[in-house]
Amino acid sequence: MADLIVLRGTIDAGKTTTCGFIYQDLLPICNREHVFNNKIVQTDSLRFTQNNTVIDFEAILTLPNGRIVSIISAGDDYQLKAKLEDHITKGVHTIMCCTRSVNRAGSTFRMIQNEFEPSNPIVLEQWVPWTQNGNLRTIKAPVVNTVVNHVRLLL
Repeated sequence: MADLIVLRGTIDAGKTTTCGFIYQDLLPICNREHVFNNKIVQTDSLRFTQNNTVIDFEAILTLPNGRIVSIISAGDDYQLKAKLEDHITKGVHTIMCCTRSVNRAGSTFRMIQNEFEPSNPIVLEQWVPWTQNGNLRTIKAPVVNTVVNHVRLLL
């Protein structure tokens, strides 16, 4: 069983970039060695596009008390179900993933509700505001801070 944190937003809202900010903010409170895109790393391993947005990634981080937290940024990916199942099988305690905002038949959000709840409950759901211009870090800060503070409570 894993608790789920879901970041919802419209297409191109910056959900993956928001996950990148969360990843960067979690690194100082987690064990240095972690898994990033199925490789063991010890540093911030984010990759960026030419527009300075984050490229989709998966990360598995361990808190000092042994609790495992993961991030799956590509929530609209057709492989999300398999990725969630893989993280649950690996013993991840809290999984963060993204979905598009729609809650209708065939949507990734509905799939999470139908396939994973109630044994893997959504414990936090955050709306990621769409951003065209401006300082992304500042605009996404309320969502980032809410998620990071939720993870801090797991310590």
